Amino acid sequence: MTGEELETILRERWLELIKSFNLSTAANGENRAYVSGPNLLLQIFATRDGVDITYIDRDQPTLPLYSINSLMLRARRDRLVLVPAEPRNTSFYDYVRLQLDVLARHLSRAGTDVLRGERGWMTEHGPSRADASADIRAFLNGAHTFRPVDA
Repeated sequence: MTGEELETILRERWLELIKSFNLSTAANGENRAYVSGPNLLLQIFATRDGVDITYIDRDQPTLPLYSINSLMLRARRDRLVLVPAEPRNTSFYDYVRLQLDVLARHLSRAGTDVLRGERGWMTEHGPSRADASADIRAFLNGAHTFRPVDA
């Protein structure tokens, strides 16, 4: 899946979140897209194992990364509506759609502070476990355009 294909699916599945929180999106490489908003940058990475959401802290020079999936499951599990696992005999594209639907539901129930660009959740998460890789840095330093929802 290209980043452009992921971005298209992301914009379709997260339309309400994107509108509600004044977010924009951009594509980057294979299986990777970004969501940006005031004080917010999320990397969305799709693999056959699932879709990961990573918060990139642009306020720090090392660009520390925080797993939003981990935050939701570890610190905010009580706020989530967990459903049985999706069937694995679906296409990769359908699997990504299902995963993005689940993550949108989780974010709307337990992650609105993250989407608003607040930073207090970082104390719940604990220290960052990694810093941005070279490809993330190249994307952020390169020419990319974040598209608002109506573009």
